[in-house]
Amino acid sequence: MSVGVMFHHFVDGRHPLIQGALTGDQFEAVIKRIGPDRILRPEAWIERSKAGTLRADDVCLTFDDALLSQADVAAPILRAYDLKAFFFVYTSVCEGEIELFEVIRYFRNTEFPSPHDFYDAFYEAACSTELGEKVNAARAGEAALSHLSAYKFYTAQDRIFRYVRDRVLDRDQYYEICTELMRGMGYDVRETARRIWLDDNAIKALDAEGHMIGLHSSSHPTNLGQWPRPDQEKEYGRNRDYLVNLLAKKPLSVAYPSGCYNDDTLDIMREFGIDVGFLSDAGGNGSILEQPRLDHSVYES
Repeated sequence: MSVGVMFHHFVDGRHPLIQGALTGDQFEAVIKRIGPDRILRPEAWIERSKAGTLRADDVCLTFDDALLSQADVAAPILRAYDLKAFFFVYTSVCEGEIELFEVIRYFRNTEFPSPHDFYDAFYEAACSTELGEKVNAARAGEAALSHLSAYKFYTAQDRIFRYVRDRVLDRDQYYEICTELMRGMGYDVRETARRIWLDDNAIKALDAEGHMIGLHSSSHPTNLGQWPRPDQEKEYGRNRDYLVNLLAKKPLSVAYPSGCYNDDTLDIMREFGIDVGFLSDAGGNGSILEQPRLDHSVYES
């Protein structure tokens, strides 16, 4: 199966260990395991996708979420192998906004002995609000236990937490609980935000190197595919307009945040002139806008 390989966080002396993050050596090992000769450049991937000539062993590399660690750790290794990749960026952070979704990820990975300890603290904080009964009921339900079961690298606790976060709470409720938890622990949100994301210059540098910068929404909602069409158009349109102004070219690719999309999303991408779209798993209906991806962990020894 032709497939995109999906990467997020990287770790080195500048960037903390985030759940699932790769060192530079681990990233290079993944490239070698895939086989550099199999890895297509984005333009070649799009050309073969549109022509229907992708081969079963074709692979492309994709990076989500506009993370600075990708430029600091992964990009030099891509350069050493003369490889080019898709970088899917959300852009509200380039406009000076702080997206708590990623800040909270750093918080739970750096301020607790393990993500599971964070989950316990999160549920305790939730139970101090009017949402506690709703959260506890969802945690015990079958839907939570089976959520994201296709992702074998998630623990049962990971899946339950993501179900509560993405399917039970809305974004404002989730952020309110986490904000109170961070405030209670004296966590510096602004200092953390300063170290997380690519800025305009870093995005332009990746583009100048021949990597393809694609859409990933403006603010990375985890349930964007459930939004009404006008709201989706606004969210993706803001992302597209920012990249057009920054890079003086139209984006040709998209990855749907958290793999959440619907038929309205696909129609919007066609109207935007997007050539290829990527999921966050190996599903999809075989369309050019619903191309499968595998997490990099599949290629780890």
